Amino acid sequence: MKRDVNHEDIEILQSLGYNASEIKDILDHNKAYTHTSFPEQYIYEIIKYNYNKVENRMKMSNGMELDIAIFDINTGIEYSSAYFHTKEKGLERDKRKKEFIESHGVRLINIIEYRISKQSEEKVITIDDNTIEIYLTGRTKYLDNLVLELSKMLGKELVIPEDIYYEAKKNMYKTL
Repeated sequence: MKRDVNHEDIEILQSLGYNASEIKDILDHNKAYTHTSFPEQYIYEIIKYNYNKVENRMKMSNGMELDIAIFDINTGIEYSSAYFHTKEKGLERDKRKKEFIESHGVRLINIIEYRISKQSEEKVITIDDNTIEIYLTGRTKYLDNLVLELSKMLGKELVIPEDIYYEAKKNMYKTL
């Protein structure tokens, strides 16, 4: 996934041990490539802050990956971009993953992100007990509304840590 790089990103890359040459390479391309998204890492940091046993990007025995595993309550969270998860290959993979997870008695919550134009209204819609759709323009301020809906699904008021933005960005770059 391509990301614009700014001064804060440079500081985070330095804190993760990237040298000047590696950072220059990222800047020369004006993009950083990651295998996760900021909203997914934002949700992970909040879940990690509120539960004891949580894992990000957990490898399952079938070779697939679960975005967020909350062992405390036997629940998994998948944060999916509609772009990658509405194509036939993505739909089939998601179906197999859901069946595998649920066959092990684990509740799976799906958060589906749709990117919309900056002129559109951002919104969060709860589809059912296990599905949330979020419509984002690219700004992150609306993610707190997602946390409110997720709190309802999990039956627990989720506290948002103060350093959430920095930690989510740092986790995103760990996958470079």
